Amino acid sequence: MTKLSIAIFPILLITGLNTGCNQSNDKRMEVIKKVVLFLSKNDTTELYNIVDTSKCFRIYGKQGFINKINYAYEKFKICSDDVKENMIKKIALPFNIDEYTLSFCRSSIDSIVNGSFDLKIQFANYEDNERVKFMDIVIYMPSMDNTLPAPKNH
Repeated sequence: MTKLSIAIFPILLITGLNTGCNQSNDKRMEVIKKVVLFLSKNDTTELYNIVDTSKCFRIYGKQGFINKINYAYEKFKICSDDVKENMIKKIALPFNIDEYTLSFCRSSIDSIVNGSFDLKIQFANYEDNERVKFMDIVIYMPSMDNTLPAPKNH
């Protein structure tokens, strides 16, 4: 090998790896947008085709999971279901899992308000990028302030 080919090979290798990662992320973004679309249409048939529901059903039961889907569907009628890539937060979890969090129904300054919820979508890095490993809808309830008067000393 010449010195030039030795210098170029690592660059091509890194470029190829980055392209693979970008394609993986692009596929995941497409799937995330589909999940939001199916939730906003209350289309459980299509949603179940791309989400592995076994863990969801084990944790919430089938009806509990459907209740979460219905909650998101009703909220999307009121607030936007637009997915902007800059609003997605990604974290790496143990066991080679990536979790993407999308926040919906927030105030104009991105604060939690009554009816806010987060959509959490997990992908296993060792499986197909077009299949969601786990999905959760985290519902935020308004805080309950103590409204009872202070006890009187007798």
